[in-house]
Amino acid sequence: MDLEVMIRGGGTFIGLVAAGAGAFKNAMDLTQLRSGRLREEYKFAREFFADYKKDGAMHPFLKTKGLQAIAGTTDINPSEIQYLLTLKGAPQAIKNYVFGKKYLQHLEGVGNLQVDFKDRYKSPRYRKLLKGWYLFWYGLSVFAAGSPFIFSSFFARGGVTSPGLLLVTLAFFSPYAFLALRAGVRVSRAEHLVSTQEAHTQAIIVPMGSEPIVEPSAKWHG
Repeated sequence: MDLEVMIRGGGTFIGLVAAGAGAFKNAMDLTQLRSGRLREEYKFAREFFADYKKDGAMHPFLKTKGLQAIAGTTDINPSEIQYLLTLKGAPQAIKNYVFGKKYLQHLEGVGNLQVDFKDRYKSPRYRKLLKGWYLFWYGLSVFAAGSPFIFSSFFARGGVTSPGLLLVTLAFFSPYAFLALRAGVRVSRAEHLVSTQEAHTQAIIVPMGSEPIVEPSAKWHG
């Protein structure tokens, strides 16, 4: 009996080590892929800004596609991307704008602060209630998903096995918890962008052996 336990324990240990090694390898592969993708994004952005500087009359199609490629999405307009690129922390500003776009609007030509809430969501009190509502549904969904575990003794008296029922409730309620959490995060991301939008100073990159490349400032030529 002791030998059987030792064999099972050894097999479990080997399995855990193998799983850990596999997870580590996958994490390293993902890190390398992300690093390569970031280098490609930098190379493309650098080339695009250089082309834009040399060709002030760049074709609108090329300009649109270039800006959308830099933003990594076609869900926002070139004018929105141009403004977001003038903000400090532009990459994160673009992500926040895309994620919270349901609640935001771009007011082109109104000054330095061109991103604001849509009229329906301008009230801080309303946004607070909205986040509270999403948080309530998130908590309720998580509670419902874990109810077989929380009330295991109750379900056991009814002849229902908790593990099997837990799989059912997790499969049914987890998506609702995810959607509620994501909706709340969208509001928070939108609030963060509106409250922190600040124009950066014009940055100049001077590559070796070439003319300076000027990153986009608050003024773009349409």
